[in-house]
Amino acid sequence: MARFDDKGGAPLSHDALDDETEPYPVQFSQLEAAQAQEVDRDVDQYDNVSLTVSIELGRKDMSVRDILALKEGEQIETEKLSGNPMEIFVNGQLFGRGEVVVVGDNLAIRITELVKTEEKRERGERGERERER
Repeated sequence: MARFDDKGGAPLSHDALDDETEPYPVQFSQLEAAQAQEVDRDVDQYDNVSLTVSIELGRKDMSVRDILALKEGEQIETEKLSGNPMEIFVNGQLFGRGEVVVVGDNLAIRITELVKTEEKRERGERGERERER
């Protein structure tokens, strides 16, 4: 709390305050918890936001020379083993894993696992290191 002098309201310097001033705890009024309906309405505003979902089949490090030598019909073997779950990313962040299924004429992913936040953080850090190489 600032103190002011009696002649014009200028603030007193710290040296001008007496050393007997006792600190006291600050008290704030309690904030009210948000109602569930209000939270739902807040989430509704994001219904039309688009996110990019991608499925990673596998990875392979290749030199520029090897990439330039690729021709139609050649195969690139990834480091992922057949039968392993595919990784599902949302806006570049690991979201979960799943297995490849066929729906009509299309490939799809059946989600088998949603990734916890700690693993997302770890995978993100590992992914950044891989991209830096």
